[in-house]
Amino acid sequence: GERQRVDGDISVANVRHRFGPAFVTLGRQVRTGGAARFARLDGISAGARTAFGLGVDGYGGFTVLPRWSASPGYHLLGSAADTLVRTPDSLPEPRRQQHWLAGGRVYYALADVGELGASFHEQQEDGGLGRRVLGFDLHASPHEVIDASALANVDLDAMDVADVRAAVDVYPIEPLSLAAEYQHAVPALYLSRQSVLSVFSTDAFDEVGGSATYRPWEPLQLSAGGYLDVFGDGATGMRLVSRVRITPLPGDRLLLVAGYRRVQEPESGYHGLRGAVGYRIIEPLMLTGESQLYLYDDPVRNALRGPAPDTGFSWVNGLSADWTWAAGWSTLLGGALSSTPYAAFDARVTARLRVDLWWGEGSCRLDPVAQQVGAVGSWWPPSWWRLRCSAW
Repeated sequence: GERQRVDGDISVANVRHRFGPAFVTLGRQVRTGGAARFARLDGISAGARTAFGLGVDGYGGFTVLPRWSASPGYHLLGSAADTLVRTPDSLPEPRRQQHWLAGGRVYYALADVGELGASFHEQQEDGGLGRRVLGFDLHASPHEVIDASALANVDLDAMDVADVRAAVDVYPIEPLSLAAEYQHAVPALYLSRQSVLSVFSTDAFDEVGGSATYRPWEPLQLSAGGYLDVFGDGATGMRLVSRVRITPLPGDRLLLVAGYRRVQEPESGYHGLRGAVGYRIIEPLMLTGESQLYLYDDPVRNALRGPAPDTGFSWVNGLSADWTWAAGWSTLLGGALSSTPYAAFDARVTARLRVDLWWGEGSCRLDPVAQQVGAVGSWWPPSWWRLRCSAW
């Protein structure tokens, strides 16, 4: 039946040829950073860099269309199919020639000083404009104890700044690092221009803050940070983060992590608690466990069908075992259990096989997903399996 079909897809598969300071890549590939943010394409990319630091690269091809977004029960934020019709799977399949992207980046890098770049990205969706962005980025190390970075993206369709980020990291003494950060963002400009949500005004916000990390002795690391948010209507919010990381045994055989986060915004907020432990029982076997609890200031309306009380918390737990059973071969088996406003009970299982090849590394991962949904709920068998393989 439609809900029990077996399906699969290729995440990344390409071949790259290098010749001197230039390269050409052909196939399914990923572009990240700058104006592209994150994009996958079936096409070609190429670039070259001169001896004095000036470089250029470009890319173009058809956008990768994930078939998972057409699966029953899968909801894509801003998708017209999800918001305007009851049966998204009844819509015609998208035509790939109407989904394409292209872009590139020009940069100048000077050894031991930094890099300055400008990038452009255009993406067409369903024959219309999805994104047209111009980006600028800067990375600099003016001194051995100072690192600075900045980026800005301008939406050329809206003629507005989508986001600006800047950060300065300082290392005054060896066990101490300090960071100052600033961010300006317009969330509505992150969405595709074809999204029905992109036409709604979303408050821009500015955030400024800093963090510090201190290691009083080698096994102990302490981190803390605070950030102030100012929204477009003048309202304010804040974020506080803290973390303790301990490795008490030699060779980092035991890892303990505890963290606390506080987020407060005009309409809501939450307290977040996190605990994690990793222990290498014997050399080839590593066990890890993690638990995260979110306590909401105001209960979240329950998305479950039928009458159910609003939910004041989310709880996510994970456990995994990683076994290296031969040279270059390892397996991982893990699972996660969670309870959120969207599912009273959700169970996920992950199985992974990793192979270290003599010319590089590779891995295959098979993910079956089964979940129980509802206040009482019923068990659903795995609705899909995802196999992902890569080598590099």
